[in-house]
Amino acid sequence: MLRRRYLMLDQFENYIKENKMCSPRDKILLGVSGGVDSMVMMDLFLQKNYRIGIVHCNFRLRGSESEDDKKFVESVAKEKKIPFYTKEFDTENYARENSMSVQMAARELRYSWFNEIKQKNAYQYLAIGHNLDDVVETFFINLNRGTGIRGLTGIKPVYGDIIRPILFASRKEILKYAKSENLKYREDSSNIETKYIRNKIRHDIIPEFDQLNPDFSKIIIETIERLRDAEIFLDNSIEKIKSDLIIEQSSNRILIDIDKLKILKPVNTVLYEIIRDYGFNYETVKNIISTFADTPGKKFYSKTHRIIKDRSFLIITDIEKVDDTATKIKADIAEIATPVSLSFNKFKRPENYNIPKEAKYAVLDFNKIRYPLELRKWRQGDRFIPLGMNNFKKLSNFFIDYKLSIPDKEAVWIITSGADIIWIVNHRIDDRFKVDIDTREILVIEYKEND
Repeated sequence: MLRRRYLMLDQFENYIKENKMCSPRDKILLGVSGGVDSMVMMDLFLQKNYRIGIVHCNFRLRGSESEDDKKFVESVAKEKKIPFYTKEFDTENYARENSMSVQMAARELRYSWFNEIKQKNAYQYLAIGHNLDDVVETFFINLNRGTGIRGLTGIKPVYGDIIRPILFASRKEILKYAKSENLKYREDSSNIETKYIRNKIRHDIIPEFDQLNPDFSKIIIETIERLRDAEIFLDNSIEKIKSDLIIEQSSNRILIDIDKLKILKPVNTVLYEIIRDYGFNYETVKNIISTFADTPGKKFYSKTHRIIKDRSFLIITDIEKVDDTATKIKADIAEIATPVSLSFNKFKRPENYNIPKEAKYAVLDFNKIRYPLELRKWRQGDRFIPLGMNNFKKLSNFFIDYKLSIPDKEAVWIITSGADIIWIVNHRIDDRFKVDIDTREILVIEYKEND
């Protein structure tokens, strides 16, 4: 028994060091369900004199059994003098309201609340009691769902501030340790129900493979380790490719060169690796690639982002609410900061005045303008007479002539005087409001880039 204890403790300590998880100086919050995994994890932390707290969720899914789990964990925390935090959740109702499975709802509720407790009480890390068998089961779950290389690399020992310090141990080894140390724990009756995919894989599928090869789980773990190495190699390669493909990257948009992308192989994998962090799936990747020969303008959406297939680029932008608010500008206003930054300067026309040519300036005949001015987004059907021309032109056609992308067009603001457009901000003024030989007073509006 002592030998098993010291072996497990040594493995525990070495695993933490090898994966640079934490140190005894850190405060660690332990997710403890009352099951054997989390109880063994707690015992190992106590044996190594870590500063720990216990957090426990009651998802109210198993009636009195859930309540008994809470009481059990709470009593152990009290006996060991460990800070204890608990909360009940209406998990089934949350799942219905958010159109997700009960398992996904429990996971979302759990981690959100764990993180809240961790931050409020200054814990550096959250420890979860996943074991080696969980890694194998997750491999099969993700394989069943359909996944890329990352889904097959299983559960990571460290993910941000989440650590899994007993991931080195199999369920069998954990049970043996619990027995040798006389550790009490709770059995979750739902673990034997094969209606859940993880349980079906655990009780039905993996045993079949074990009959074919007794070392099956060991082989899967070795395969996962090689896949993790391949993942690192892929990440490094993608970073190099990104530097060549991404022409522009800012806080609100990314431009990917389509011509350079098309010649890469495998193009599907390369594109997926670039856009997956923005919520796009592999099916969307195939749809995007199928539009490369089409006319510009196709749009693809994730929950948070949009991709526009332009002439030469794929443009990734955030999904933002369109600001249709119109801003009234009175004659005495010198500057505004929102929704765009503009300054207004009225003065008598000096002799030999040189009109600035930069697009950021609108130099206008003040006496041709009627106040209040209005700053708004452009709309379909808007038209004006571009400076230097005699006839009206639709703004939509003006944008086509200047090859503005969809995001650039969406970002355009205009200033109107009455029903007339006087300036497409940062682009062109209307010829009717230009400074001419009879102009006596000048209004200069300057567009200022936001920092």
